[in-house]
Formats: sequence, C-alpha cells, structure tokens
Amino acid sequence: MIGRKRELSFLENGLGQHGTLRSALVSGKKGIGKSLLIETLVKRLINLNPWHLVAFVDGTEVRDLSSILASLGRSITAGGEIKQTAMHEFGRKLGGAIIGAENELRHGLEASEFKKGIAAGYVDLIEESLAESKAQPERFTPVFIFEDLDLIPEEIQSWLTNEFNQSLRKSKFFKNTRFIFTSSSSGTAFETFFADFGFSELHEIPLQPFTDNECVKLAHSKGISNIDGQSLKKQSEGIPSKILKLLNNSSKLIHTDTLKMSEKNKKSAINPEEFSEQELTHLLFASYPTRINRYNLEFFCSSKEAAFCFNWLKRKPEVAKDAGDGDLFLNESLRRQMREFHKQEEPEEAERMEVLASVLDAFIEIFPNPNTHWIPINLQLFNSFSKDLCGVIFSELENEEILAFLDAHDDQFQRFGKFYRMDDESKLITKRFIEVSDAEVDEELIGKIQRQWDLDQDKASERKLKLEQEQKNFQIEIGDIETQINSLASAKENLMEDFKNPISAKPQKIYSFNSSLLLIVLGLGTIAASLFSDLIGSYHAACGIALTLFGFFWPTVEIKKPKVQTVGAGPKLAIETQHRSMDHRIKGLANRANFINSSLEQLSKDIDGVNQGMNEPYVLTD
Repeated sequence: MIGRKRELSFLENGLGQHGTLRSALVSGKKGIGKSLLIETLVKRLINLNPWHLVAFVDGTEVRDLSSILASLGRSITAGGEIKQTAMHEFGRKLGGAIIGAENELRHGLEASEFKKGIAAGYVDLIEESLAESKAQPERFTPVFIFEDLDLIPEEIQSWLTNEFNQSLRKSKFFKNTRFIFTSSSSGTAFETFFADFGFSELHEIPLQPFTDNECVKLAHSKGISNIDGQSLKKQSEGIPSKILKLLNNSSKLIHTDTLKMSEKNKKSAINPEEFSEQELTHLLFASYPTRINRYNLEFFCSSKEAAFCFNWLKRKPEVAKDAGDGDLFLNESLRRQMREFHKQEEPEEAERMEVLASVLDAFIEIFPNPNTHWIPINLQLFNSFSKDLCGVIFSELENEEILAFLDAHDDQFQRFGKFYRMDDESKLITKRFIEVSDAEVDEELIGKIQRQWDLDQDKASERKLKLEQEQKNFQIEIGDIETQINSLASAKENLMEDFKNPISAKPQKIYSFNSSLLLIVLGLGTIAASLFSDLIGSYHAACGIALTLFGFFWPTVEIKKPKVQTVGAGPKLAIETQHRSMDHRIKGLANRANFINSSLEQLSKDIDGVNQGMNEPYVLTD
C-alpha cells in the first residue's frame, strides 16, 4: 500500500487477537487516504483471524439512532469461523427490531428507554448469531470502525459513549472489543468524547501527504510514467485524491512536461555520435542504474571502470545532473538511446542488466545506504530474531550497526513482542538482489543461528517450567488468602452479632464426676455389716459395693449461663479493638492478594512471551 505501509502494519498488529491496541484515531485531510487504509485493514483483519467481526459506520450516512444501528448491522464483515447464514439472519432480525422499537417510541415509549433498548437489542442479536457458530468469547475479536467521526451528530456520539458502550461492556462476547475512528480533525477535538467512552489512552495516527517519490509510485501504479514527482506533489499538495484527479487528466499533465522538455532540448540536445568509444561505454553503464554513484556502477562494471565512469560524468553537467546528495541522474533521452542501442547489439546482456537495474533500484529504494547493505542480506536469513539474539550471533560492532539499522528501517520489519521479522516484500526484494548481484552471504551463519536456536529452546523450556510452577504457587496462595479473608469476615460479623444480642446465647450444660462421702460411707458400712452379721446376706453386700462405686463416681451437671454484656465503655472498646485488628489483618491479606494478582498477570505475559519465542524458529528449514 503506497505511503501507508507503516500505519497499516501498526493497526494490523495492534488489532490482532493478541494485540494490545484498544482504540485509535486515523486523522488527516479530506482525500488523504483514510477510507482506503480502513478498507485494506478490514480485509487483512478478516484474513488474519477467523473469529474477527468488523462493523463499519460511514459518518456521512448517520442521521439518527436508527440509521447508525442499520449501518452497524448492514456493514458487518465476519471471519471464516462465523457462519454467514447466522449473520444474514442477524441482519434480518435487526431490521425488524429497529422497526418495532420505532413503533413503541411513537406510541409513548420514553426516549431514554428507546436508546437503551436498541443498544441492548443489537448486542443480544449478535450474541444469538455467535452462539450458532459456537464462538468462544475469549477468541472472539470484534472491531467497530466509525469513519468521519466529526460528521456524526453529537446526540449519536453521546449514545455511543453511554448506552451502546454500556451494553457492550455487559456482554462476555465484547470484552475484547476494539474501536477505530477516522476524522479530518485531530484527536484534541474529541477529548471529551474519548474520555466519556472510557479510553485511558488513545493512539492518534495522522496521515501525512505523499512525498515526491510516493507521488511517482502512485502514477506508475496507474500506468503513467515520465512524471516529475516534485511537480506532481506541488500541484496536488501530496493529497492522493488530488493526485488521482491530475493523473486522470494525465495527457494534459504529460503534454505540459513534454512541451517544457522539448523547449529545453532545443537548447541542450545531446547527440551520442559526439562521444568517443570509451565515453559511450561510460554512458552505457550509467544508463542502467537510476541513481548513479560508484557503488551502483560496480554492479555493471569493474571497480576501476566505475571510478572512471563516475568521475567523467561529474565533469559533464550537460550529460548528468547532480541529485543534491552526491549522486547523479543521467539525461533521460540519452539514457533511453543507450539502452535501445544495447538491446540491438547484445539483447541477452541488455536484458540481464535491465533486470539487475530494476532489482537494484528497488533494493536501494528501501535500503539506500550502501554501507549497511550487508545487514538486510544477513537478516533475510532469519524467520524471526530479537535484539538479544543479534548480540549473540554478531560481533559487538556489527550488533551496534544492526540496532541502528532496525531503528532507521522500522517500515521494513514486523514486530511481535520483542521479536522482529523482515516483511515479505522487503525479504523478496533482498533475496532477488542477492540472486542477480551475486552478493555474498555468510555460509556459516545459518548453522550458527540453528545452534543458538537449540540452546535457546532448552533455556526457554526450563524458564517456562519455572514460571508455570511460580504461577501455580501463587494460585494456591491466593486461594488460601481468599479462605482466610472469608473466615475473618465471618468471625468479625459473629463477634458483633454476639455483642449486640447477648440474650440470644443459650446456657450450656457441663457434665462432670465428683466423689460423694455419704454414699462411700454408707456403701462401706453395708459391706462390713454383711461380713459380720448372718442377718445381712450377699444381696446387701452387692448393694454396698454399688453404693461405694457411685460414691466415688457421682455425676454432676452444671448449668453455665453466658455473661450479660453491659453497655459500659469497657466491653464496647474491646469489641472495637478486635474489629480493628481483624480489619488490619484483612487489609494486609487483600494487599497481598492484589500483589499476587499483578504478579500472575505478569507471569502470564512472560509465559506468552516464552511460548511466542518457542513457536517462532529463528530459521525455517525445508
């Protein structure tokens, strides 16, 4: 996507299932390309995650609540795992729900109830459709896009931040909702709106006008060449829509340039026959690279010939003009003539050099500094890499250059966590450059990377086990803390209840065994009498023994009544002291629980990071 690659990559990564971007505002002048960026983003999101659901609202079509709700239903695009038949049924039911709600409003339904009802109805109908697709809430990623936010009436904006927002928050399927807005105005104009929505942080993505080079790329994409980028930008202000209008009238634009060139060429026409054979050789080599310098020329001739060629061109301003940075541009007419001549004389060599020139131009466009070309040539070998890995694989000086290179070429690399990957287009151009230019690649680098991958896998497995064990220990501890807090809260409640209602406490019976001297004496006396008197037999002796045993183990029952608390300051103060002690203990446990929860969140992120590293090999093997 011309001129919007960085913005598209940022949104695509941030809005993915594991992305952290919750809201963003794409701002810029009318015609700057906001709609095209959003359209491309929607297609990529749907392909990226089969559980994505994207709803789009065009602010120019919003007049009232019914129109925005209809737009939210009509524009829904769902991923492959969500049944299309279910979404069609959703659209049909939503239309009926809107009509029904409007009829109720006309027959006396309060406006506030109408706003709540249609918001809740929209969410409920989507949930029904998702249930048919057996969607799991944690995998479902809804994205709402509101284009031209500045054109949506304030009343509708208020409904979005209140009733609609509240209905989404209540739904388990919309916990992972993302929001994208576009506007011709900057984010400062909507600070209140975003604050009411509950966005703690809003990422604004201002789209900038096209550069000269991007203007030329857009013209080439429409099949129009020989366009001066600087002139095109000046006429269009770098606004893509204006550029396209100018290009639609390109015959007039090109005709104007042609007239200027023809007038100039009358004064400074160049005839190839005026040059010597050696000079024609210089011109032949110089006719292939777009930007001429010694480095570029060395791809088409020897280093010595490149030096002679470049020095000669610098002395011929009528042949090659200065680009302003030390490079040269060959006269376009002369360039075409030399290429045509080469095609006639050596068609195969001319074709080879033309392919080399096109690949070289593409490679130098994204990596203009020749001193750092060794970096993308080596980094294209990686499937994924981190800055730490570069510090291990490369020398200290090489690593410093690589880190600076990554910062300077953020557009050419994708980021996921701490890992980098060269984007597909840049990698393809780099590989093609290696093929046609015979650029040197470190043959031992892949083996070195693979060995480091094996070592890091072992370390990652060990670290993952430690993190998971630590996570398990924390989960056990937080379960114990919850039990303690509940126990203390219950004890605190019972303590206060007993203090306030002492009469409710029941008396307790306490059972014990004591000795009875009377029974012991009576029993022993009966036993003695049975021994010395024939009148008293064995029956009385047995009774004496029983009386003696009962005398030693005589049961007693004591009724213990609870003490009645008085209203005095002493007991009350004791209760308050115990309450404060329990509150202090509960607060301490709660603080510990909060700390553990924060630690568990961090551990989950660390485990995800380890898994991500383990699932992305440094190099892909066939």
